[in-house]
Amino acid sequence: MKQLFMRTKFYLILFLTGIAFVNTNAQAPANDDCSGATLINTVPFGVACSASVSASTLNATTSLPAPSCLAAPDDDIWYRFTANSSSIIFRYSNARNTATGSQTSPSFAFYQGNCPATTATFFCQAVNVSGDGYRIINGLTPGDTYYLRLWSLSASITMTIDFCIQDVPAPAANDHCAGAQPVATLAPGSACTSPTA
Repeated sequence: MKQLFMRTKFYLILFLTGIAFVNTNAQAPANDDCSGATLINTVPFGVACSASVSASTLNATTSLPAPSCLAAPDDDIWYRFTANSSSIIFRYSNARNTATGSQTSPSFAFYQGNCPATTATFFCQAVNVSGDGYRIINGLTPGDTYYLRLWSLSASITMTIDFCIQDVPAPAANDHCAGAQPVATLAPGSACTSPTA
């Protein structure tokens, strides 16, 4: 009986050691650090993403320096893109806890030009609303490279999320009063033969 107990104990220790080994050697995603940021394309403006990127922070680790809006997140992943417009919409959906599938709150930061050397960010947001949402970000320079850093707001969970970065079309020339477009007037009672669209 004692031998059976000792053998069972031995196999239990081996089993638990194997689990610990698997957990500590989990593969981090390829874009775990800014230097491995995944290149993505922006998409046309719309009320929904025309082509979403599916992302996961599972097994991601902390990157330094921390973003300006939060202490160093423990599960950040990185993407990069070239700006095609001076304003973009970062649109996200299906932000979910990888363990439970319940909705969770994503956070994100944008950096201009290069991987960050300081905590300064172009735009940083710790979102307190779970699930779906969007943010309008202004002041980009078309042609410049920007980096997107994504992480789950809660330090105790990892997340999956779908997102896209939409180009916002430039406003019309008469978007402001200073650019008002002249229109011709017609005689009273005449038909509107050449309407202004």
